[in-house]
Amino acid sequence: MFLFSFWKHFNHNLYLCPVIRRVLLFTLVILFLQEPLTLFCQLNTRSQDAVHSHSTESLIIQEFKLLNGLKILMVPTNLDSGIVVNLLIKSGSNKDSIDKLGLAQQTAQHLIFNNQKEQQRVLKALEIKLTVDVLPDSTIFRAVLFPERLKLFLKMLASSLTNPVVKLGMEKSVKNQTSIDDRVPEGLQLPHLYFKRAIFGDHPYGRIPREVKVSPKDLYQFLSNHYIPNNASLIVVGSFSPKFLIKEIRENFGPWTKKDLLHFTYPKFPRIDKLSIQLFSDEENSAQSGIVFGHTVPSRSSDDFYSLQALNLILGGFSNGSRLSKAFSTKKINYQFIDSQIEFYELGGLFRVLAKIPSEAATSALTTIIESIENLKQFPVTVSELELAKKNLLALEKARLNSIYSIADKLTMMELFSLSKNPLENFPDELQNLTAGQLQRTAKLYLSTTRAVTIIRGIDERTFKDLNSLGSFEILTIPDLINVP
Repeated sequence: MFLFSFWKHFNHNLYLCPVIRRVLLFTLVILFLQEPLTLFCQLNTRSQDAVHSHSTESLIIQEFKLLNGLKILMVPTNLDSGIVVNLLIKSGSNKDSIDKLGLAQQTAQHLIFNNQKEQQRVLKALEIKLTVDVLPDSTIFRAVLFPERLKLFLKMLASSLTNPVVKLGMEKSVKNQTSIDDRVPEGLQLPHLYFKRAIFGDHPYGRIPREVKVSPKDLYQFLSNHYIPNNASLIVVGSFSPKFLIKEIRENFGPWTKKDLLHFTYPKFPRIDKLSIQLFSDEENSAQSGIVFGHTVPSRSSDDFYSLQALNLILGGFSNGSRLSKAFSTKKINYQFIDSQIEFYELGGLFRVLAKIPSEAATSALTTIIESIENLKQFPVTVSELELAKKNLLALEKARLNSIYSIADKLTMMELFSLSKNPLENFPDELQNLTAGQLQRTAKLYLSTTRAVTIIRGIDERTFKDLNSLGSFEILTIPDLINVP
């Protein structure tokens, strides 16, 4: 919506009118005088090296903060002719109340896309690509634009944040889509939602989408509580003049009013004392089964972050070269999909194994998953496995410095999780110095086959009997596939 409102008041015709130009200039002066101390509390400049096209280019990361709390990270670079602007709001779907699931998503969409046809027309005319992602811990607006559009875009963005406008109207029903994970293949999305519900419980990370009613008052309240400068960071990467950018940010974002942050107390993750196997059949394809197995892991700030990533690659992330794929092939389990994944959030994370197999192989597949995880804990990884994992992780780190888009996203994630910027300076020593013993210790510490949850979709009577014969697991049937709290 900010594009429409700004464009409506500041189109080219206005710039042709000297009177209006003087009024605008006078207004900006008044705003600046109202906050004369909106200067930079700190300015921290560091030189970094980035690898691009087999050459080394110097990157300068500049950090500063306005007195209203807005933090800015700037990286002037010629890696690309364009500019990426990321606005990070450190509030996401975890701030939705239980009776207003999807409010964070609707607020973000309303801010920029309320008048969709007009917005798309203006964006296309300005050649600005603008998207928004609402994640559990954050809302991230991403804009890709040409350098000559930077000044105008910053004015647009600041205008919407300093003077948010919510259109009056009736409540509308919306369905929250933020729980849908694009890393989970079709056929496993529903089991994955139940899996998250089981391991996260009443915590917002475990919520299942539903249809709710959202009013203009709800949108305005969310904007007022969370879209505030001391809850935000602005990341700019690309071809621009730092002096010019500092001036524009000071003038446009200085009037953004600082407020006290709301503090939330979240429910604890449920304690799982034994393997919980939860079954359901949606009758879509009785010949195919889906398995989601896993549990919670530490948050992104964990010292074992790289060890967990390496373990995950060795277990299931190497495609046909992973331990899971080899074990499934050895047992002649005709799998359609097999993978292990780790996601890290601010307050915790999840480890999961995903499998799509024939229904008759469900019990054998679950047994193989359990055995593969236990082997990681009992036997050290091989030298070749370790080196391959380190090579892949290092390649991923290098790729994140090869474009303005990936640099902006990396800085955004570091800012969200309050991480050191050292990974941009040197590849983490923890990653290069990983050992087989360290990985085994991490596996014993964090990976479990007894305090875990398994959701199986597409069961039959034989599968139920086979699972009961495995041992004293907790086996439940999910009774209702729609009305889950």
